Amino acid sequence: MRVLIATDAWHPQVNGVVRTLTSLAASAKGLGVPIEFLTPDGFPSVALPTYANLRLALPNRREIARRIAAARPDAIHVATEGPVGLAARTYCVRRRLPFTTSYTTRFPEYIAARFPIPEALSYAVLRRFHGTAAVTMVSTLSLMAELRARGFHAVAGADEVGRGALFGAVFAGAVILSNDRPVRGLNDSKLLEPERREVPYERPWYWRKKEARDNFNNEKTYYHDDSFADVTRQRKIR
Repeated sequence: MRVLIATDAWHPQVNGVVRTLTSLAASAKGLGVPIEFLTPDGFPSVALPTYANLRLALPNRREIARRIAAARPDAIHVATEGPVGLAARTYCVRRRLPFTTSYTTRFPEYIAARFPIPEALSYAVLRRFHGTAAVTMVSTLSLMAELRARGFHAVAGADEVGRGALFGAVFAGAVILSNDRPVRGLNDSKLLEPERREVPYERPWYWRKKEARDNFNNEKTYYHDDSFADVTRQRKIR
């Protein structure tokens, strides 16, 4: 499986996004999943207003298409909402290719603190940006709840996986619940009474489970799974 990640944040920048993506690529390589990056490298750039040390790439559509085609990805992820991310998103939308996005930076608050632009306007732009993605990934359940309250759809929050057996088959699952049919009290399934844990099973928007390709010890159980990528690759979710 080949993964392509489009990002406006890349070396030599030093920030959380770059560190996260670099660490992700190293971990994925150890699991036999190559990750290629569509970055600002090779494109002209301009300094970001009020942040001179950060430059924004000015990608052209033809070169973006060439780089994506050359990577031959099985899955495309847009990590940032800048020009490179927007160009990758446009490529996927025009070709009706499923892709995922990340929401990691509070741009509306950042912009409102420096320019007379209402946060509501920036959030409207971001809703449109992420609205065509199969899933928008966030790092916490609280941020997932906040974005859903702001009208974002198909937002996936991260939660830890349970510890499994030390040997034998490993299963992983992905569940997406409908915003229109919320499951009351579903913030942490471990806090639910046993009979209540059956409720989400009856009402998912979409779900998929998958057995890992090999047997693993507990150390690798947390990382070795591509079932969530299968969700986005096999079914476009709106």
